[in-house]
Amino acid sequence: MNYQKIYDALIGRAIERQKLSIALSNFEKHHILPKCLGGGNSKSNIVKLTCEEHFIAHQLLVKIYPENKKLIFAAHAMTSSSKKHSRVNNKEYAWLKKLKSAEMSKLHKGKIVTKETKEKMSFAKKGKVFGINNGFYGKTHTEEFKNKKSEQQKIAQVGYNNSNAKFWNIQFPDGSLNTIKCLKEFCKELHVSVYKMKTNKVIGYVLIGEIN
Repeated sequence: MNYQKIYDALIGRAIERQKLSIALSNFEKHHILPKCLGGGNSKSNIVKLTCEEHFIAHQLLVKIYPENKKLIFAAHAMTSSSKKHSRVNNKEYAWLKKLKSAEMSKLHKGKIVTKETKEKMSFAKKGKVFGINNGFYGKTHTEEFKNKKSEQQKIAQVGYNNSNAKFWNIQFPDGSLNTIKCLKEFCKELHVSVYKMKTNKVIGYVLIGEIN
């Protein structure tokens, strides 16, 4: 398929439309010859396209210049849902995403991420301050503190201490109805599987059900 011919025809229609002063309710400015290929910001190199035409134009440019990573990134950026005119649901999105991923892999191939970089990325994700602006900069936690913190974290989310653990009604062997928290931990104490308890195969115990 002659993608260059299709691209030229699309641009030609847009230029003719401008000559006839046909107004567009929604349009985006497009560099006929992309800046990464030497195009400038002169009026002769800029044309008004509809949102759909603009996206198609960039897809065609990727087809025409498949090795140009800047064109790939530009076309992929137009699918972002953060843009005013999102094309994220366009059926062409998938192949652009694959091309972008391939180019990103080439860029990062062989690169070593240092410990400092990893820490910066971690702090950035958590919204924390990194470096000398961090109040804890240059300080270290004692081994005692680290061990205590580790144990607290383990205890906080395990068994009966798990804040997300569910409550269950169970009839005990003596006929009493009891409410227990964390069925898994309860079964562990009885040395039976959760499956057996849920299918009422544990002698003497009857699982009534979960408390919503």
